[in-house]
Amino acid sequence: MTNKIKTSITIKEKLNKEFSPYFLEVDDVSEMHKGHKGYKEGQATHFAIKIKSEKFYGRKKVEIHRLINSILTKEWENGVHSISINAEA
Repeated sequence: MTNKIKTSITIKEKLNKEFSPYFLEVDDVSEMHKGHKGYKEGQATHFAIKIKSEKFYGRKKVEIHRLINSILTKEWENGVHSISINAEA
């Protein structure tokens, strides 16, 4: 299993565990950022997350993004450069 696949799986597992979403999609979009800052050949550096969870109900968008980013601290420390988040309750 490649590092890129492991990172995607780890992100999904962490988000599932913390938020019990009724919809979750995690896409490695690193190749779309080839040539941009933060891109590293063969590594998982950029992700797009779509998540829907009842745990987001009543929370502001910025709060939801902070929650998600705090769950993914190790991924940020280990080379993830950018995460696009589309979150709903």
